[in-house]
Amino acid sequence: MLKGIIDKQEHIPDYAFDLEKDIVHIYPKSEFQKKFNSPAPPNAVDKILLKSGTFEKAKRFAKKFDVYFIESEWRAMLFDKDEIPDNPDGSFINYVKWYAKNH
Repeated sequence: MLKGIIDKQEHIPDYAFDLEKDIVHIYPKSEFQKKFNSPAPPNAVDKILLKSGTFEKAKRFAKKFDVYFIESEWRAMLFDKDEIPDNPDGSFINYVKWYAKNH
């Protein structure tokens, strides 16, 4: 019965099974691991400090938008991507330009 379940591999979608003689190996599928593994700690985005001059520069590109709101959107985007830019100030300015153009 167990061999039949393992051969179908559809009962537990996030895990794969392998039967080796009398031993069942259970391991998470790669899609499942990617979903729950994060290369950056969740609070790393919050630790990015932008220079005060960056906000002044951003205001020139923000048009009618609040740069502090855009900053929160930028941080949320970084968090979702699990990415910390090498040059946060430049990344933020580019995001402000993109945001003002597309919203």
